[in-house]
Amino acid sequence: MKKKHTKKVHIVKKQKKEKHVKKHLKKEKKEKKEQHLVHKIPVLNSVLSEAPARISKPKINLQTCQNNYNCIIFCPHNAISKNDKGRPVIDYNLCTGCLICLRECPTGAIFEERE
Repeated sequence: MKKKHTKKVHIVKKQKKEKHVKKHLKKEKKEKKEQHLVHKIPVLNSVLSEAPARISKPKINLQTCQNNYNCIIFCPHNAISKNDKGRPVIDYNLCTGCLICLRECPTGAIFEERE
């Protein structure tokens, strides 16, 4: 009789331990994922702070711009936004001159101006 009881206790303890391990692994996985997301931000900030001086800057020709906003979507530095009228404007304090916006503009409304 005692063997059956100890066997049941052993099984219950084993199940509890497995639950605890699964819960711990799930928590660990979630924390790793969150850490990965948090570490992306400093990397971007360090890239921005170590960026070389801008040689040229993008300019937008608002007459040929068709407001498809590819420039806003693809700018890695969030330097382009919409103004009150829905037109794209460039914040040169954030712009590093990478000219990705120029390459992504399908209408050719963005051009390069040397500084």
